[in-house]
Amino acid sequence: MKINWRRFIRPHNILATVFIFLVMWLTSFIHIDHHKLDPFTYGIRDYDVTDIVYSRLRKNETVLDNRIVLVNIGQPDRMMLHRMLERIEAAQPKVIGIDLFLEGKKDSLADALLQQTFMRHQNIVVATVLEGYSAEKDYFEREAGCDTSFSSYTRTGFANFPGNKTNTVRIFSYEENVREHSVYAFSAELSRYYDPTSIEVLKKRREDLTRIHYTSNSESFLRFEPETILDTTINLGEILKDKIILIGYLEDYKPDDPIIDRFFTPLNERYTGRTNPDMYGLVIHANVIRMLLDRNYIRTAPKWITFIFALVLIYVNTFFFFWNYRYFWYFKHFPKILYRWAHVVQVIEIALLFLLTAWVFYAFKITIDCTIAIVGLVLVFDLCIIYYYLRQNINFLGKVPDHFPIRHHKKKLAKPDKRQSKPRKAPEDSDTKTIP
Repeated sequence: MKINWRRFIRPHNILATVFIFLVMWLTSFIHIDHHKLDPFTYGIRDYDVTDIVYSRLRKNETVLDNRIVLVNIGQPDRMMLHRMLERIEAAQPKVIGIDLFLEGKKDSLADALLQQTFMRHQNIVVATVLEGYSAEKDYFEREAGCDTSFSSYTRTGFANFPGNKTNTVRIFSYEENVREHSVYAFSAELSRYYDPTSIEVLKKRREDLTRIHYTSNSESFLRFEPETILDTTINLGEILKDKIILIGYLEDYKPDDPIIDRFFTPLNERYTGRTNPDMYGLVIHANVIRMLLDRNYIRTAPKWITFIFALVLIYVNTFFFFWNYRYFWYFKHFPKILYRWAHVVQVIEIALLFLLTAWVFYAFKITIDCTIAIVGLVLVFDLCIIYYYLRQNINFLGKVPDHFPIRHHKKKLAKPDKRQSKPRKAPEDSDTKTIP
């Protein structure tokens, strides 16, 4: 069966779709902070539809990772940190990460002993923080958070995430520029030391910002308290050998406790209107390391696919609008009915978009950016009305036909068959012949 494409592709629908995208493009240059105007939106301003998948649809199975061990430092004390490092290093771990800021000088004896520990062992990574970002130069001014008496003898990696502490941590940057040199993130540096190929795979993805795939909470890793590490009667070699050791804050906190190195994550059961951060930075780093080592990434749908999807969706809605105007305009209460019916359709379509995004993420670990499609659905009805009045008042639009012109092909006449014999002549009457 041959499909007549002129039934679906019409000039005014195309022009209306172009008009809608042009308006969206122009309004993208206008920046209005709606969150300051409406305090109610503060609770959902950092909302992502994939948070529902993490907080409600995620499997609650706890799979223990035997490569990563978490160590709680409690109240940071450099002398205690020195003693803990000596005990851990005796167990021959693969690499040790210290998620603490060792800024300035404290006790001279503790600082000297800790410095000697860094000088003797080359498998220690200390967390730092990048400061003074310049958008024009596209680099950070300095790497702070660790005194030079320590950073000169050990590896470093920045521990700050894109954004600030009031936002949900969903992405991380594995490498940034600090003036004339580049530095790796804290988790990326640990993964690179443990498995150098993990960073090579990450670089091949060619993503400046990588979305974190959260698969674990603190219960998915072995965890030790300072007292256990310093207990000489325990043989740590059987537990910590060839492992990734992460040292940092990991207290059993209560809602009234001060917030120290805690962040909002998609695993938070309250994905809207959140009040308390739900995960320590040390556990976030463990999730990132696990993702890098397992090559278990979240994929993002290309922008051209999301644009084409939004384009088709908006065009279908313009088709629906003009079809209603064509066949039902003569009803007395048609404007009110169309207005209500169109907005019901908009709400249903936006809800289906959210469900589609959540399902694709849950089933295939692919994120779809439906921002253009959702904004277009919100504006399509009102902009179609504006376009309809422009069509009535602008001569150029008024001359545009409703359909593309149909070409009528003349039927070719059948040519006579040359192989047919010529008609015979009738015989002449013998009586009429003249006798010579």
